Amino acid sequence: MSGIGGNVGGSIWVVFPLLVLVQITSFADVGALAGGAVAAADPAQRGAALALYALAGFTTGFLGPVAVGTVLDWFGGAASVSGWRAGYLVIAIGSAIAAWAVWRAPE
Repeated sequence: MSGIGGNVGGSIWVVFPLLVLVQITSFADVGALAGGAVAAADPAQRGAALALYALAGFTTGFLGPVAVGTVLDWFGGAASVSGWRAGYLVIAIGSAIAAWAVWRAPE
């Protein structure tokens, strides 16, 4: 495990810059992705495509923290290093599933 998950319980001087990097990179492509979804859609379906894109984003934005919080509780709570490692593993699995879905999507 690398990145933030591998540094759970580590120095604030290592973990904090990684958290800042995650925040910057996670929001840096939002406009490009929404624009790409609209541009790739049939002109008659652009509104529906953008609505589906937003629905997927808000749904996963809700379910992600619920899943991580649940796993965090199962593995010892917020003070537990193993709990945070399990939480970051859930994030990694979710990201891998999303990457697989994009890879499998038709052109």
